[in-house]
Amino acid sequence: MNLPDTERGFLSRVNPLVKLAASLVPMGIVYFASGVTVPLAFLCLALAVLLTGALPPPGRTLLALAGGALLLAWLTVLFALLASPGASAGTDVALGLGPLELRTGALEFGAGVAARLGAIVSLSLLAGARTSPERLRRALVTQLRVPYRFAYAALAGLQFVPVFRAEAETIRAAHQVRGVTDPRGPLGAARRTARMLVPLLAGGIRHAERVSLAMEARGFAAYPSRTERVPSRLTRADLAYAVAALVLTAIATLLPVLPLPLPLPL
Repeated sequence: MNLPDTERGFLSRVNPLVKLAASLVPMGIVYFASGVTVPLAFLCLALAVLLTGALPPPGRTLLALAGGALLLAWLTVLFALLASPGASAGTDVALGLGPLELRTGALEFGAGVAARLGAIVSLSLLAGARTSPERLRRALVTQLRVPYRFAYAALAGLQFVPVFRAEAETIRAAHQVRGVTDPRGPLGAARRTARMLVPLLAGGIRHAERVSLAMEARGFAAYPSRTERVPSRLTRADLAYAVAALVLTAIATLLPVLPLPLPLPL
């Protein structure tokens, strides 16, 4: 049986606020961490939880991992070139190309910055993995006591994204039927985007008016509180996820000082 994307993997059964809180703490640690060991550990942990808990499609996952690895390698070299002379002073030359030299100290600095950026991005993806807008709204209203007016307004804003995507596809198909062609490359993409802005804006305004009239006709915001058909509750899965996140966060944070049987090749 094919499940919806928001119901695949164990991350779909975890409360959205628990996932968000479990990712915010490691983000703060990674932001202030020095070196490459701690950010790299959080990056690997976040990717492992994403792959096992969200169950993304294998083909897209391999492409994303390959692209991410290339991006991290490029960022490592870029930040190594931008490193201050003090970061590489007294270290060996790791790579030399004519007058250009990359020393091990500069490469360690670049790898630390790249791993930190990759860890923050991966933890951000983990915070919202397999979370539907409806579950997020219920959690905000029930657990955080956010006024339901703001929660429903945010949900309505998120639901505009697929509407705009469908409108853009319709406009693009209409242009193709009418024989409107553009050259390939950045110039053609810019012309297509500029030609679609006005119809998309008009369609967005019409959709917003329909949504506002429908909410007003149903008496939205007429009462200070609102009942939920499916209330959001904290379960054992949330507790287990939070405890596991705390344990793994502690291990990854203390990794540089833990007595390991073999030295890490970092």
